[in-house]
Amino acid sequence: MKIVFLHSGSDLYGASRCLVRLASCLRRDGHLVEVWIPADGPIRTELESAGVLCETVPELNVLTRGKYSRPRAMAGYGLDFFRSAALLARNIRSSRADLVHTNTAVLPAAGLAARLAGKPHLWHVREWFGEFPFAWTLYQWYLAGNAKRLVCVSQTVRSQFHPLLRKRARVIYDGFPASAFAAITPERSRAFRTAFGLEGHLVVGVVGRIKWKRKGQETFARAAALIRKTHPDARFICIGSPFPGNESHLAALQQLAAELSLGREWIITGDVTDNLGAIAALDVLVHPPGQPEPFAGVVIEAMALGKPVVGTNLGGTIEQVEHNVTGFLVPPDDPPALARAVAALLDDESLRHRMGEQGRARYLALFGWDPFYRSILAEYSAIMGSNVLL
Repeated sequence: MKIVFLHSGSDLYGASRCLVRLASCLRRDGHLVEVWIPADGPIRTELESAGVLCETVPELNVLTRGKYSRPRAMAGYGLDFFRSAALLARNIRSSRADLVHTNTAVLPAAGLAARLAGKPHLWHVREWFGEFPFAWTLYQWYLAGNAKRLVCVSQTVRSQFHPLLRKRARVIYDGFPASAFAAITPERSRAFRTAFGLEGHLVVGVVGRIKWKRKGQETFARAAALIRKTHPDARFICIGSPFPGNESHLAALQQLAAELSLGREWIITGDVTDNLGAIAALDVLVHPPGQPEPFAGVVIEAMALGKPVVGTNLGGTIEQVEHNVTGFLVPPDDPPALARAVAALLDDESLRHRMGEQGRARYLALFGWDPFYRSILAEYSAIMGSNVLL
């Protein structure tokens, strides 16, 4: 079977890494796989090293937050949409794909393109559209009407659909292979600590795109300013960079850190080459988004590495973190509550260890690779009307 994946990013953050794993396993199992991205980037290297063809396809017109937040801009986007759909349909036909799998809901032309090309289509919804109720009221029907199968990454994502559409949507949590975590050696985490001068310190970190409010690094900074009063030897790390075009979010975060007089205890690393090694170097992972996060892969990675997690009690995080068992859930935009939860973990090594162990057990029970892979293959089989399991 030949599968063509359409993807909106060229980076190596959560959705991209999941796509690399899926495409690599399909290729290993004898399927023909192509991944189309709108611009070149590091995902290409990862895919090609696994023998997966990766193509840059400018016709993949990504629907950005600005475009679908303003009705007038959305109307102007229509011309680009139809042009993109027509060109994509031509490419899909030429590819001789058996199935099209769109790995995001922000490539609207993908659904119409697959329909025009006469190819079955799976739409993988990884986004939360609650900020844009007007656009979402219409867009959800378009998504469902142009997909043979509708897959959501969490119950939170599924819940945003109209009840009639919700019946069609299936929740499949992203899966993470245990082998990736088994490969994390003490040397890898030590290398990260050494690179940033963290030896001998308790380290609390946030991992992800720097995005004001959306990812919550500003709440983390304000909590850090409170925690350091009682834990002066702790270090607070932001791992990641802003999405291109959002550099102002990094500048605002740096300005806030200066206003809070956060000094050497506050470090913004930018992107790192060994993401799992960096997470393994942490004592506590913080996931502080101020808006619902559909499904945070970094939370599962931390749990798989035996790290306690402090997250906000909204979105997909509440499906990942079990409060008072694998970590703590606190209200969003509440630095004092976040500070109290983190401080409780910093004060109690046995609590950190116990919650980390429980987190790893929860990862193994709910977020392993094999259940995810079998579920995706079952969706493909349902679409194709035949068993594609190998």
